[in-house]
Amino acid sequence: MQKIQVIGLREQLEKAMTFLQERNVMEVKELSADITSRINSATKHDHDLELKLANLDFAIKLLSNYEKNSILPSPIILNATNMESIAKTFNYEEAIKQAQRLEEEMVGTKNRLTEIQQDEKALEPWKNLSVHLDTPHVTRTSKLTLGVIGKLDYEKFQKSLSDLGLNIDFHTVSEDQSKAYFSLIYLLADADQISGLMSEYRVQEAELKTAEGSVKQHLHAIKKESTELTHQLNKTEKELAELAKNLDSLKVVHDYYLWQFVREERKNLTGETEYTFVLTGWAKKGALKALKGDIKERAEGVAIVEVAPEEGEEAPVALRNKGFMKMFESVTRIYGLPLPTEIDPTPLLAAFFIIFFGLCLSDSGYGFILFSLTFIALKFLKIPEESKGLIRLLMWGGLVTFVAGIIFGGWFGLTPEQAPSFLTKMVPGANGEEVLGFKGQLINPVGSGAIIFLGLAFALGIIQVLVGLMIDGYWKIKDGAIMDAMLDSFLWIIFLVSLLSLGATGMIESLTPYARLSKNIALGLTIALVLTQGRKSKSIVGKLGLGVLSLYNVVGYFSDVLSYSRLMALGLGTGIIAFAMNTIAGIMVDLVPYVGFIIGIIVIILGHSLNIALSTLGAFIHSSRLQFVEFFGKFMEGGGKDFEPFTRECKYTHLKD
Repeated sequence: MQKIQVIGLREQLEKAMTFLQERNVMEVKELSADITSRINSATKHDHDLELKLANLDFAIKLLSNYEKNSILPSPIILNATNMESIAKTFNYEEAIKQAQRLEEEMVGTKNRLTEIQQDEKALEPWKNLSVHLDTPHVTRTSKLTLGVIGKLDYEKFQKSLSDLGLNIDFHTVSEDQSKAYFSLIYLLADADQISGLMSEYRVQEAELKTAEGSVKQHLHAIKKESTELTHQLNKTEKELAELAKNLDSLKVVHDYYLWQFVREERKNLTGETEYTFVLTGWAKKGALKALKGDIKERAEGVAIVEVAPEEGEEAPVALRNKGFMKMFESVTRIYGLPLPTEIDPTPLLAAFFIIFFGLCLSDSGYGFILFSLTFIALKFLKIPEESKGLIRLLMWGGLVTFVAGIIFGGWFGLTPEQAPSFLTKMVPGANGEEVLGFKGQLINPVGSGAIIFLGLAFALGIIQVLVGLMIDGYWKIKDGAIMDAMLDSFLWIIFLVSLLSLGATGMIESLTPYARLSKNIALGLTIALVLTQGRKSKSIVGKLGLGVLSLYNVVGYFSDVLSYSRLMALGLGTGIIAFAMNTIAGIMVDLVPYVGFIIGIIVIILGHSLNIALSTLGAFIHSSRLQFVEFFGKFMEGGGKDFEPFTRECKYTHLKD
């Protein structure tokens, strides 16, 4: 990365900004305090663009609810020319007006529908009320009360009311499971007695809206209006569905104006005088030469100048992997980017990750399905470029899984006896007899090969740990810290290898004669570590103390290696679960007459689909975890800031070159 300044005539600012946005190779930064103290900083804000984007967002969000969804929706992938053409020819303003009008109609209709539905719910218990809704409840001599009482108290209330011996007109209007609804007309002179009795039995007075006619007539009018409103709502929704056919065009227009909005926002980071402007940021070194030449052709009088970073300023990081290695960047980015002074770990993790992934799945059938699905997706679906990397990684992971499955005899959890004949052959058994086995199988992970599988996992762990230390040493030498590389990296590599050699002489009989030599080498290297690992301490006691304590790092290295046993655990787990699904399906076939076969097929399909999904997720997570913890920790700190170039940002579409 190279820090640069773009300087030119103010009248060329728009052309320069448009050019830089198209080229996608410069990250625009705020001007330094030194520059802003001498010139004015631009603080423009385009409210029209902001409002336009807000209206487009509103229309897109609204119409998305009425879009015809396909099973496999295709993303919108267009080049800049096509997007500009659509934005300039499509009448998006009219579409927004229609969307706003229809939304207002729909909200109004829904609110009215909700209102009358509430009225209907309130009036339904009173549909048999003989009194009209516009009848006065209080006259000079009497009062009408509509009451609601709990069902359990209703009979007692009626008896108590009768015992009062008053001149009343009482009618039960309706009853439901928990309540009773009644009308009561009584003289005002008896109001205190009636009111006291109603309070005693917790009677609630109902207040119905005043309207002409009876409750039945009003309910009929409500139902009629409800039907009309529902019809109107359906009509509005159909119009919205018709308008939603323009959704793709609205999305294109939105992103076209988003480019302009982003450009205006970046202009706020420029410094301006009466006649000139200055813009600062970072650019990729490889693109700088072409950038300098091309900008002069697009914006006359504009120049790019290389400048030194400020003290403590850290450059952004852009990973530069091509071809096969590009897809592994998705793994690196999960962990985080390296610092500008660190090596890009992407090409270093590639081989380890893909092998670990295959070992974690270790089923040829699953590998074939994973490869086929991802291959079809890449071939026939419109997938955004930024998502293709991960899918390609899974595709290659499926291919490696297929090979690993052949080596370990994994075919959908089938035993050789259950598998088709073209997958099997007669092989020598443990006692020399001929037994049925899988073609190409070299290791039986659930039999005698379990220890071999575990040993393979540990061997891969040892190799990756040592490679991590080698990278650390190489990078220290490149930075000029040769002594640190020799004593903190390569000395540990030799020491760990000597410990492995010492262990091998004790386990392998043919290496026994070298046991004494291995022991002496390991002892000598131990002394070397004690004498060198505390070298940065000022006191002799500190040097020796830190040297002795450094030997404890051996535990950490062996702990790292033990972590690789997860490769075996996940590989076995995939096969065991697959075998269990086959067993359950077989039991269903035998257990349930007639339909057992169908149930078995369902168990097979659902069970294996779930196992493929979970095992693939587990393989990806644990293979990544081994890179992040056991590998990256040896040579990389991480925490780099991603390079965010000034580009034509898209929210709903994908721009292709």
